[in-house]
Amino acid sequence: KKYLKIIKKHLNKKSEIRSLDVGCHEGIFIKVSKEQGFEACGIEPNIELAQKAQKQNLSVYQDTIESFKSETSFDVITLLHVLEHLENSTGVIDKISTLVKDNGLLVIEVPNIKSYLAKKHGLSWKYISIEHIWYFSENTLKKLLEGAGFEIILFKKINFEIENFSLNKILEYLWTSKKYYRNRLMPKIKNEGNKDTLLISTYIMHYLLINLYI
Repeated sequence: KKYLKIIKKHLNKKSEIRSLDVGCHEGIFIKVSKEQGFEACGIEPNIELAQKAQKQNLSVYQDTIESFKSETSFDVITLLHVLEHLENSTGVIDKISTLVKDNGLLVIEVPNIKSYLAKKHGLSWKYISIEHIWYFSENTLKKLLEGAGFEIILFKKINFEIENFSLNKILEYLWTSKKYYRNRLMPKIKNEGNKDTLLISTYIMHYLLINLYI
């Protein structure tokens, strides 16, 4: 609901909002979107998850974004913790550019490899995963998306992990000096190199919302 409130604010459209959730899992975001009045559908490559969503009468296609076809375009396309899993991020962004309407929104949410907690925990950080092909920072996302012609209208960081901390952990987090970690060497995990900026062909693109988990 929080994300949908932000989307409505920046979309400036009160009715007939058509949305596509890429990598929609069992359709949780689609269900909430429909409750908020969106004409919502999704794509999920995992057949079991797609079927679970379909059993809830949700419009979910068992497909990948690369092969997905639609006769009509979308006001909003969301990739919530999806982009880091996709090998051909360039091709995905190119495909999305053909599916989103002019002045529509592309909403992206990814872990932030340059966050305080990522630096503190190193390879034990909860978002280091064999399933993650890319690790994005604010800088690499900007290079990727501005190089493609996106206009970034909101870049928001959310301290998601601290919500699960105990009181002692929260106090430790608040009082630990960031200076101590500033000079720590992090393993070079696909972040700021030329290969990782994923520069793509320039398009006259649409608006973009990015949500970085820290």
